[in-house]
Amino acid sequence: MVLVLVTYALFLILEDAVKLVWGVESYFIAEPYGLLGNVELGSLSYPVYSGLQVLVAAATGLGLRWGIYGTRYGKLLLAVIHDREMSAAVGIDVRRVYLVTFTLGTTLAAIGGRDHRTDRLGGARHGRGGDRPRLRGDRDRGLGSVPGARRSAR
Repeated sequence: MVLVLVTYALFLILEDAVKLVWGVESYFIAEPYGLLGNVELGSLSYPVYSGLQVLVAAATGLGLRWGIYGTRYGKLLLAVIHDREMSAAVGIDVRRVYLVTFTLGTTLAAIGGRDHRTDRLGGARHGRGGDRPRLRGDRDRGLGSVPGARRSAR
């Protein structure tokens, strides 16, 4: 329980440090969807950025598969996953394997888990996006409020 409280306190301290350094105003970058252009397929137009995201995700998945089944570290990881005690008995540093794997997994989760809606709607909320479609439950419709949550759940 103490560890949870310390973690939360550290989060609050770091949040205030971020506010102190960069302030509380939101910063928006140029939308990547407009930078690479569009591809016309028949009567439909697709942003090149969306296709690039799919290709990067596929390459990352193939790279991870190769990393697990085609490298020495991947074979060590599989051994640790299937039998931790036996792996430790034959000399594998199980804690190090877990640390490296956890670090890689959280890094990929942080990269992949960013809010993709900001790519398309960041400018639309601030008058730069024209007639772009909006997602249900977006901030303009009351995200964070009970009526907005009720609407987005439908």
